[in-house]
Amino acid sequence: MLHSLERLLKDSGLDVVSAPNGQEAVELAQKDEFALIISDVRMPGMDGIEALGKMKTFQPQARKLIITGYADEDAPVRAIQLSVDDYLMKPFGSEIFLKSVENAISRYRFERLKTEAIRNSADQELKLIQVIQSYLEKRISKKEGRYQRLVSLCRKVGEAFELTPSQLERVEKAARFHDFGFISFSDAEIKEDVENRHAQAACKIIEDLQGEKETAEILKVHHHPSHPEAEIIPIESEILRLCEDYETLESEKQAQPELILQCLADASKYRPELLEVLFKVILNPDFAQESHTSSVEKTDQKGFNRLLHLAQVYIKLGESQLADAVLKKLKEAEFLIKSDDARFRYFLVLSRNLIFQKKFLDGHVMAERSLELAIEKKLGGLSVSKAFLEISLARFFLSKLDQVEEMLQKAAEIFSKFEDFKNLARANFYLAVYSFLTGKQEKVELYLQNSANLIPLDQTQEWLQSESLAQTLLPSEKISQFFSLSPLKIEEIRVFNLGPFRIYRNGDLIREEEWKSKKAKILLTYLLFHAERPVSEERLCEIFWGGGDFEKSRKSLHNTIYLLRRVLEPSLEEGGQSKYILSPKGGYQFNRGASFWWDVQEFMKKRQTAEQLLSSGQEENGIQALHQAVSLYQGDLLEDFPEEAWSGLERDKLRESYIKILCSLAEHEEKSGKFSSALEKAQEALSYDPFHEQAALLQIRNLFKSGMRSDAIRRYHEWCAELKRELQLGPPPELAAFYLEMTR
Repeated sequence: MLHSLERLLKDSGLDVVSAPNGQEAVELAQKDEFALIISDVRMPGMDGIEALGKMKTFQPQARKLIITGYADEDAPVRAIQLSVDDYLMKPFGSEIFLKSVENAISRYRFERLKTEAIRNSADQELKLIQVIQSYLEKRISKKEGRYQRLVSLCRKVGEAFELTPSQLERVEKAARFHDFGFISFSDAEIKEDVENRHAQAACKIIEDLQGEKETAEILKVHHHPSHPEAEIIPIESEILRLCEDYETLESEKQAQPELILQCLADASKYRPELLEVLFKVILNPDFAQESHTSSVEKTDQKGFNRLLHLAQVYIKLGESQLADAVLKKLKEAEFLIKSDDARFRYFLVLSRNLIFQKKFLDGHVMAERSLELAIEKKLGGLSVSKAFLEISLARFFLSKLDQVEEMLQKAAEIFSKFEDFKNLARANFYLAVYSFLTGKQEKVELYLQNSANLIPLDQTQEWLQSESLAQTLLPSEKISQFFSLSPLKIEEIRVFNLGPFRIYRNGDLIREEEWKSKKAKILLTYLLFHAERPVSEERLCEIFWGGGDFEKSRKSLHNTIYLLRRVLEPSLEEGGQSKYILSPKGGYQFNRGASFWWDVQEFMKKRQTAEQLLSSGQEENGIQALHQAVSLYQGDLLEDFPEEAWSGLERDKLRESYIKILCSLAEHEEKSGKFSSALEKAQEALSYDPFHEQAALLQIRNLFKSGMRSDAIRRYHEWCAELKRELQLGPPPELAAFYLEMTR
């Protein structure tokens, strides 16, 4: 494999160096610079991901590509944390491999050009600023090197306070430009500037400079004293004010650091947590470095959300050990320390995994802990209700049914109020289970019908089948009786392409070991998308085997079709007619007349239904249909197989539909005054497209309407900076207009 890929890359005109194991690769990485590092996961000694992690120190700009032929336990988690460019599963075609390499090298070239341009520009700017600083130090009789110390202290405090890289850059720039206003002052004006007018003068000088409006914003407010509106002051301004005051006192008093810090603490005008960080930075010089080092590998919000979703997927598929591996990584993530909401969601998922490992008491403890956190940190009624669901589930297994019905009914009431139909359906389902266990047969069918009306069948069925809820929770002799009460039809085949690939056959998940070929999964998906007419053998061979020797490709196609039919219909006789994969002359076609259900088809149906209902004025039913569509979107199309070129267009169309649905729901909830729920939808949309203008506007607007004005302003600046850095675009007019409204 190593030599084959080496030849393939060299034939493509690339300079290639190879190593037979991770240790030799690390040694090579210390000697030369590489644009791209390609590694298998399983190798003798050090595995590929560990090797890439070690090489990151010597090759910070190199792109990374991982190859594997195994369902590694934690490779996806570690790959996410390393930000690999692609993750290829064997076997793969040469065209797919080379395309992935080409994309990675293109990203490397772009990033390098961008980095060099920024560095050259920044170097010139810094030299000019340093000359002006030196001149000002002499004019205003400041201690030599004062500006450099101020910039350094701001950075240390910012790093220890775990600011984002963009926030760190802003606070450093503000420190550098801080005294520029004195340039326009006479010597007499410099001495009389007791009201810090120089900061406002500096703002006027720099706010017209390209890209420095954010710096001017920080300088404008950093001298404001503490008052009821202090929460609107950006954190960068607070850090600059605190560090500047420390530097001034240190210069004037020439006292011990402990006395200066005590003076600052006595002033009672600084944020307590910032003072605490400053104390640690000043009194323990190693603290800032330790804090920065520990945060290098931290999991940010986006990475946290992806890992949490991965854990939920593993739980849903019954892979508790894999879920454990992900949750262990999450436990180490520093993001958990910073975010109450992140801790709350982590506890919920941890509780669910413990329950499905049959550690019911531990699961109940974690569910109770999530409830305590939701109440203590005032995370809102929705969070409390979600905790109620997990507590109820744990109590089912512990046979502690006291208060379960009351909790579920309260949860259902809140979910209904907030139009959280997915969790409302789940609450109704649990109420059906509770009624069945307590002999209230007349209510079981009612609750099941309520659940079916609120959510597509996939949710209820997955609770029953993939999570083994009915089999574990209900006596075996009563499972069929419970099913018979359900108003829902269960199709023979149910295909899930949104998110992790999975298929249910007669209600049971087809396990991984039954699939003999990854290609069979992807071929089935392709046939589903093109079921309106037969697809020729030539076309299928070209797409899935890259053309070439047609007879060889055709043989592979026939073998894959045979394996696919066997998976879908294990009892199909040799030479028998398949119900699902038809063979019209010269091609293949999926039979849409068979008993099957497909999440992609159902997702699009729900969206179309919602549009029709909303356009005809049936808002309540239309919104419910949008919620049903959201519940079906468990992730991007074929997210397990991102290398499939043919699926890219379909994936983008479905993702855009999902984002539009989320934005529609966010707008509806904003109009209804449910700002926290609207904010949640907008943030979900941004997790799929960080540069979606409508989603960004909704996020910032609902932060502002929720009373978090400073967070809204900060998020506006962060988003604009990201938009400019990645796409070289300015803020859209509607968002810019809203920013002006916020800052009046």
